[in-house]
Amino acid sequence: MEGGVSSVTPETLCGKLARIIYNSPLPDPVYIIPVTDGGVISYRKQEGEFIHTLRTAEGFARKLRSIGEDKS
Repeated sequence: MEGGVSSVTPETLCGKLARIIYNSPLPDPVYIIPVTDGGVISYRKQEGEFIHTLRTAEGFARKLRSIGEDKS
């Protein structure tokens, strides 16, 4: 499921579960938030707003692999 633009930060959304990735190959800062059966991946746009995407376990793992964050 894809999200929309939001002013809600990943920390507000999920608290201390949110972790920013600084070495992502993507142009926007990326936050990853693992949750049961998947996770949320949030992108901070230059305007300061966020795009939150909710992923299934499979989709979350696939996205982590694509940005080099899969450590398994």
